[in-house]
Amino acid sequence: MLTVLSIILSSSLTFAGGDWVGNGGNVLECASGSQVQLLDYYEGQQQRHIPVNLGSGVSYHEKVLFVLSRLEVINPSRADKYKNWFATFDAETQWFSEGKFLPIRDSGAVIIPTDCEIRQIAIQRPQDLIMPGDKRYLVDLRLWNRLSEQDKAGLILHELIYREGIENDQSSSPRVRYFNQILSSVAVASYSSQQLMELVRQVGFSETDYMGVPVNIKHATYHDSGALRGALGIAGAWKNIGFRNKWIGFFESGRLEHISMDSLVGITVELFGQKLELKGERSLAPVSRISFYEDGSVAAIPLVGSMEVILQGQKVRVANVHGAVSFWPNGQLQAGTLLDSWAYSENGRTQSVSGAVELDVTGRLIPNSYHLFLKTNSAELELYRLQM
Repeated sequence: MLTVLSIILSSSLTFAGGDWVGNGGNVLECASGSQVQLLDYYEGQQQRHIPVNLGSGVSYHEKVLFVLSRLEVINPSRADKYKNWFATFDAETQWFSEGKFLPIRDSGAVIIPTDCEIRQIAIQRPQDLIMPGDKRYLVDLRLWNRLSEQDKAGLILHELIYREGIENDQSSSPRVRYFNQILSSVAVASYSSQQLMELVRQVGFSETDYMGVPVNIKHATYHDSGALRGALGIAGAWKNIGFRNKWIGFFESGRLEHISMDSLVGITVELFGQKLELKGERSLAPVSRISFYEDGSVAAIPLVGSMEVILQGQKVRVANVHGAVSFWPNGQLQAGTLLDSWAYSENGRTQSVSGAVELDVTGRLIPNSYHLFLKTNSAELELYRLQM
């Protein structure tokens, strides 16, 4: 027979008359002295039909590394974080064989056999409660020794995931268990960036890798299809411009659309065969960013000073037109402010041109340009009115 039991996720550990409330992993015990099973995996297999696949390694250490290596393919930043935490797990763990955790009722629920019970095997201290001499993890050695190597690996993965959960202000572990079930299954290997992002949102975490770019999606925006439209970068770079703390825009395809330059004081990049100094201005936020076409070519850049372009075989210095210099996908100048006089020829006639200009994709001057547009896949954004 089966019974529905509230899952005990938070526990107090009583030591010498004092107590402390933490949170950690649970196991299912069905007969005293027999092997116990990690609750994460029991719930995943029996209730959600998610099979466990931790590879062919024999030891729990090999199995943990197998899971993290599989995760690394689609989510390298998280895999790297978990690997670093795993490397210090033993040093940060207090193993005890006397005393017990006192259970506190939690809102989670799972169906278990009537002759079984939930046992707390581990708790984890938040960083701000780790005092001198304390360990981050506390594990019941008596229950640990009754786990299979697979479930030992699963418990460690649970604690690594829950450590991230603590960073995201989670105080119970139903979502941690679910994330562990997915990461411990072969299904995760086929996840796309969008599926991974949806999973991360579902379990209440804020960081993921999207199309190879580590991002924080706490305040993200999305296309109608659900694809990521914009998020805060946490790592990665385009050339030598780091993404950290910069707003990153994506096309619906997942390709990079723009990098916000609002907070950039000034940086030099190698572009168009020149070393160019770029700078963003918050007052010009709509154009104060590096923008790209979907094929990866540069659409617009905010300059400090000027750059050289070739117009009808002539070298001409060009600067921003109200915030940026823009280009066509073929690299042809689209719009900017000419600082030199350009001897522009068309239909056998030559005229001297300088100041703000707009050109078509072939390099022909567009006369009487009153509006300049920066085209993206999602909108045609009017930047500034040009008075010619």
